[in-house]
Amino acid sequence: MAGQPGLRKMTPMSLPETACDASEPFAACAAYRGVARAIAAIREAGARAPDLATLADSVGMRPLTLQRTFSAWAGVSPKRFAQVLAAARARAALGGEQA
Repeated sequence: MAGQPGLRKMTPMSLPETACDASEPFAACAAYRGVARAIAAIREAGARAPDLATLADSVGMRPLTLQRTFSAWAGVSPKRFAQVLAAARARAALGGEQA
């Protein structure tokens, strides 16, 4: 997406609704906690990952806010994270390992 007019790279500090104070440790930051809760929910859901609206509701964010915040902090969208996690679990199951 780089180089497309009107789009800017999102970073944790560029998110006004969830921005962290520079003196605040990441663990105490609302954005960090929201993404951590979303990751935990995706992991706990296993093969049946929740849709974005359900996931956002479970962590107390609007869907678009969660999408942008998660992508900025995790580097991928919640959906892509769930897909990669499912693929890793499948590979582990085929290899006889636990994910």
